[in-house]
Amino acid sequence: MLQNRIHVSRIEHNNKYLTEKMKNKVYMSDLHFEHTAWNSELSFQKDELKIFQNRLEEVASRWTTKEVMVKVEHFQNNFLRQNEVIDTLKHDINNHEKELVHFVEEHPVASDHVHFKDHTAFRDKVETQRKLYAKLKTEFLRFLTETM
Repeated sequence: MLQNRIHVSRIEHNNKYLTEKMKNKVYMSDLHFEHTAWNSELSFQKDELKIFQNRLEEVASRWTTKEVMVKVEHFQNNFLRQNEVIDTLKHDINNHEKELVHFVEEHPVASDHVHFKDHTAFRDKVETQRKLYAKLKTEFLRFLTETM
């Protein structure tokens, strides 16, 4: 009985160790799925920014007050910055995809079974972008309701 408890205790300890060790590891297919989803989301944001820019030009052509023009300039600057951030993120995603492709070319059999380091820092960047973009979008749509 004591021997069984010791054996169970060792198994629990080993499982806990393996769980901790694997916590930040993911399959390539998971990384690829996230890359694809992020690229789609970022492309959508970029397309939406084009629409927002067109609407902003309409506002600028209708309103000439200093207060509105200051806000127009604010949004133009923010749209430019968002486009830069999106381009950088998409570039980084594509570079990571290229690294994964290179790994598959070098290790075609192992690629389905190997765990890769999770890209939590990258995920955080995308999540931050998502939040900042949503905030800008809400602010811009509120501005449009005031001026259109």
